[in-house]
Amino acid sequence: MNVNSATAMGQFAYLNYTTAAKNKTFSSMTSSNDGTSDLLNTSTSSASASDKLWSNVFADSSSSQSQILATMKKYTATSEKFYSSFASTSTNLKNSSTNLTSVLENPASSASDITDSIKTFANDYNKTTTLFKDNARASSTMSSFADSFASSTKSAKSSLAAIGISVDTNGKMTVDETALTTAAQNNPSAIKAVFSGNQGLGNQAYFKTALAVSNVENFVPFPDITSFTSAPTSLGLLADMFA
Repeated sequence: MNVNSATAMGQFAYLNYTTAAKNKTFSSMTSSNDGTSDLLNTSTSSASASDKLWSNVFADSSSSQSQILATMKKYTATSEKFYSSFASTSTNLKNSSTNLTSVLENPASSASDITDSIKTFANDYNKTTTLFKDNARASSTMSSFADSFASSTKSAKSSLAAIGISVDTNGKMTVDETALTTAAQNNPSAIKAVFSGNQGLGNQAYFKTALAVSNVENFVPFPDITSFTSAPTSLGLLADMFA
């Protein structure tokens, strides 16, 4: 699954259910006297189409309806929020990492070029770090990446401070533009030591982001609903709706 498909999953995971509840064509279909009427338990004329659907499918447990809906609403809210943000933050960080490396390797780069590229990189890095931290409870994979991104900057805290960049307890960077520009003018080697090379923050950020993209389906895992119902029809319906 790539980032785009993961984003689509997050955005459309709950679409089928809301469409079933609100779409006029669907409501009209469920009121007709055919096989669909039996499936959706339309004999209860006062119930809404969505209520008929859920009460019929999850009739094996009266409490399972609310439990499953609550679980799926939480899942879809978390996945939609995370994946829609991840698509942009991951792309931006990979781009700013690549640009930073290019600027630092170019002898013609000015102090202003270096400062601007680091500011952009720090901003993108902070957004990615925050995204993982804010959603760390969603999965062990999410938590692992949150720790990994934070630890990279925290381990380089003293070196970053020497060029005008402070690091907080969450691993987020704050750039002192004046101090950074001075370092870029007078001590560019100190900047390259922090951001360039295989172990530099620029390269680390790029490959960590690439690794995150390759693990995208594990960040917000589909919840285990078998504890609520084991009915094949129930599980099949949920698979069609949310998978």
